[in-house]
Amino acid sequence: MLILAREDDRDAVALAGETIALPDVHEALSPIVAVVPLQLLAYHVAVARGRNPDLLRADDPAHARARAALAS
Repeated sequence: MLILAREDDRDAVALAGETIALPDVHEALSPIVAVVPLQLLAYHVAVARGRNPDLLRADDPAHARARAALAS
């Protein structure tokens, strides 16, 4: 299990197999700090699956048909 947790959160680290440590910031800024590791995770998963992460699934025929239907 992968978890995003504050650097000092030992309980979360003990539960997770992998941990991405986030710096301690004000609660209002925490989504901004957390989104970067999640974007990197999504990128690496797409690359590992052999997908181009920049296409937004446009290379998938079903998604291409749906986009074409919406555009017309």
